Amino acid sequence: MVVVVVVVLLVVLVVLLLLLLVVLVVLLLLLLLLLLLLLLLLLLFCSPAPSAKTYIFFLSSIISTGFCAEGKKFTSISTQCTLCPVGRFQPSDVQANADCFDCPAGYFQDEEGRATCTQCPKGSTQPVPKSIACIPCPYGTYSNQAAVDYCKDCIVGQYQDKEGEQICKICQGGQFQANVKQFSCVKCVVGRYGVVTGGVDDSTCIDCPTGTYQDYSGENKCKECPQGTYNADVKMDALVDCIDCAKGTYADVLGMQSCTPCPSGRYGDEMSLQFKMATILVSPTLVTYSEADLNERARLKERDCKGCAAGKSFVQGTGNVPATASTDCVTCDAGKYSTIGTSTCFGCPQGWYRDTNQDGGQCYACPLGTYGVKSVAVTVTDGCK
Repeated sequence: MVVVVVVVLLVVLVVLLLLLLVVLVVLLLLLLLLLLLLLLLLLLFCSPAPSAKTYIFFLSSIISTGFCAEGKKFTSISTQCTLCPVGRFQPSDVQANADCFDCPAGYFQDEEGRATCTQCPKGSTQPVPKSIACIPCPYGTYSNQAAVDYCKDCIVGQYQDKEGEQICKICQGGQFQANVKQFSCVKCVVGRYGVVTGGVDDSTCIDCPTGTYQDYSGENKCKECPQGTYNADVKMDALVDCIDCAKGTYADVLGMQSCTPCPSGRYGDEMSLQFKMATILVSPTLVTYSEADLNERARLKERDCKGCAAGKSFVQGTGNVPATASTDCVTCDAGKYSTIGTSTCFGCPQGWYRDTNQDGGQCYACPLGTYGVKSVAVTVTDGCK
């Protein structure tokens, strides 16, 4: 009897379940009929007619198939679509169960709900996906392309001292760089210079030649020793390395490696002389600088070799030894004369004479009523009759 009751109860339960299933199917059919009715109403009363996407979104909102607009993702039946967060994107509006994607390396997105990511501009990078910003290329690097995930190192001979740059700078003359990824160049040391750009080692640095110096590092030329000085050594690094010309010598141009002896007929009783005091021979006298010229040269502190006084001369002897004082000038013999700064004494011409007691800067004419009988006359009676 108990068994029969159990069987009956099971049969009743199955029948009820079948009836419930039929009810659910009927409800689903009614829901679909309602949906079709709503679509028909939209077609009849909406102007203009909705697009296919409108129907898709409308259907998805009812039957929850997961379609979302660009920049959104499907989350759940209850919340439907939500904005993609920063660093992510969603490019489609016809994708079922839409989801957001991470921005790849070299890209970023700093706003929510976006369909695309933005390229990192030139001079920047982003090695990490899902980023909200780009990173400027650091010192010593550069980027000449957009959307890159790394910056390139500056090569040897180049540098970059700023962030976010698209090219590297070239080391200029007087500088070099032997390493990559550097933010500065190495300067040639004092006493040296360089003219090569993009130098990769210190072989591009050159010693300053004789007659010059350089007291700053990283320069592309050397400084010349001033007039009145010289320098016989290389790689000099200070003005004091330019040596004053010794007495009896001069340097009339910049950058001398040695000083020149004062010419014959001149002497130098000071150091650092700058000029030889050029003269022009106009027989039988010499024309020198005017007093105004000499005063102007003195005002500019330009110092010359001095000429031997009239009636005296000086000839450099063996070894090119210069005269360093007026006492080195020799008095002209009787019968001869000289003007200022001459290297030799001239013989008095016929009709003229000069004895040892007379001014050696000129000869004297024979007296009136007499005539000259010889040149280089040492007395009036010797040369005049």
